[in-house]
Amino acid sequence: MIIDEEFSNGLKNILINLQTSADEFAKFTSKMNDGKGALSKIMIDEKFSRTLDYTMSNLQSRTKGLSENMEAAKRSFLLKGCFNKKKKRMP
Repeated sequence: MIIDEEFSNGLKNILINLQTSADEFAKFTSKMNDGKGALSKIMIDEKFSRTLDYTMSNLQSRTKGLSENMEAAKRSFLLKGCFNKKKKRMP
């Protein structure tokens, strides 16, 4: 190992990269535990997590409802012409 300089340098680089990764992971976990970031809140604050889940679920159902309303509006005799004109203008 000592004689093969290329192998030795490769091993040194691996150890340096491993140390850098460990340092970065330590910073990450420290930030996770401070409770300030969104990811930290999701991991630590159960109320925030539940609220986020509810918000995402609500957003998903409202988006579905909006899509259904848009499809109905496209078929409406009052708005059909407007949507057809818009469709013709699109490339």
